[in-house]
Amino acid sequence: MILRKLLDLYGLRRNLWLRQSEMERMQTKKLREILWHAYKNVPFYHEKFRSVGIKPDDVRTVEDLTRVPMTTKSEVQATPLNEMVARNVDVNKFVKNSTSGSTGMPLTTLVDRRTL
Repeated sequence: MILRKLLDLYGLRRNLWLRQSEMERMQTKKLREILWHAYKNVPFYHEKFRSVGIKPDDVRTVEDLTRVPMTTKSEVQATPLNEMVARNVDVNKFVKNSTSGSTGMPLTTLVDRRTL
């Protein structure tokens, strides 16, 4: 656990000295990895992309994110958990948290123990 934190800290400190172009290239690469992961593993996001006729490869820059439809809180609340969580995630390893529902309906989220 301590080793993981030290590695994370090292990575953050290293990134402080990157040129802007290098930082943007790294951010774009990570963005595309996240989009592909969601598209391949999360039914909800696969359908979001399909509904507007795009694939993660169509999102090449941060500006292209405008092509991806927004996800609303009400959509998340109305979608069954098995469609919102990636197929490669064991939900039993997570802790369920819920908001108070001050907007009228509580929102349940999953948090891993490391994050807690």
